[in-house]
Amino acid sequence: MGILTNAVRDFAGANELAFRCGFAEQMTESPLEFPMIWAEPPVLCGKKGRNEGTLRYKIRLHILQRNENYSPLFQERIWEGLEKTALRLYEALAVHPKIASTENITCTPARSALTNYGELSVCVTFEAEILYCESF
Repeated sequence: MGILTNAVRDFAGANELAFRCGFAEQMTESPLEFPMIWAEPPVLCGKKGRNEGTLRYKIRLHILQRNENYSPLFQERIWEGLEKTALRLYEALAVHPKIASTENITCTPARSALTNYGELSVCVTFEAEILYCESF
């Protein structure tokens, strides 16, 4: 699990995005910086192999951008930019040395703000497999 969170954190830092990790409900309790990635804890959803193999996780994160009361047309452009960021992140994780694969990405614009900041955001979900080896 830490491998995935750290990989997202590294991507955020390299792309001048703030990074936070926590449950979505906690967004309203935290001071936020924009633009940013909010990563929810990965959810284990599969395992292959007995003592070594892969662990599959469902990843859910939010990419947020400050909303300056943009027109609907400009909001579309912001969402397109956030989608491009999501695809760059997905591609970066796909070639990460400790991540075996990434699959099934979805990127959905949020209909309304998730916090009191009134931001624009997209919710990104995908699955990722990491390699593991249990040592005895």
